[in-house]
Amino acid sequence: MDHSDDAARLVYETFYADEDVANDGDFAKRYNQEISKSNITSNALVVVTLVDEVLRNYADSIDLTFDLTNMSNLLYIIPTNSNNNNDTSNESIDKVESSFFTNVFNNSENSNVNGEDGKNPLFLTNHTIMNYAKHETAKTLAMKINTLFQLYLKSFIGLDKAKLNDVRKLEDDFYKLYSMIEKNSSPAEIMKKVHIDIQPTMQKVYNLKIKMQQT
Repeated sequence: MDHSDDAARLVYETFYADEDVANDGDFAKRYNQEISKSNITSNALVVVTLVDEVLRNYADSIDLTFDLTNMSNLLYIIPTNSNNNNDTSNESIDKVESSFFTNVFNNSENSNVNGEDGKNPLFLTNHTIMNYAKHETAKTLAMKINTLFQLYLKSFIGLDKAKLNDVRKLEDDFYKLYSMIEKNSSPAEIMKKVHIDIQPTMQKVYNLKIKMQQT
């Protein structure tokens, strides 16, 4: 997703002023210096921007040539058939893999991401880590997102009951995102956690206006 220039600047100033993000002990100090210039909307944009960075680094760490940050790519992993029994959320990975869009993906120009055994790596867990530095960066950023949320966004002041529940859900989802990165979950499950659970709730709670990427 494409976020505001201010958020991108803040991310750069906080995380990339030095080369080594994963071992950046000055993170809190530098973030506090930058965050003092911004408001809660900017802080929220920083968080969703960093979520995209987690996705990029995770994909790079397993050598996955697929854009996990593009919400439109959910079409490749979400089944299009429905059993009308309110049980779709519990469908097995095998059933998801048989969806129309996954078949299109496997026969498209993106099919070069398929493994040697023909399995779609989007649905595989426990990938071999090809770039440990990228994987560590993904984990570190996911953990720091939790910290930023706790320090700057987890506020119940003035919230109605519905949004209060959304904030609690975000807290849980950010923890789950970190856990999924740490446990090397499937890219498809991580992508769904971000694009179906986290980002829409962030937009709702913090009134974010986010421009969708062009496919």
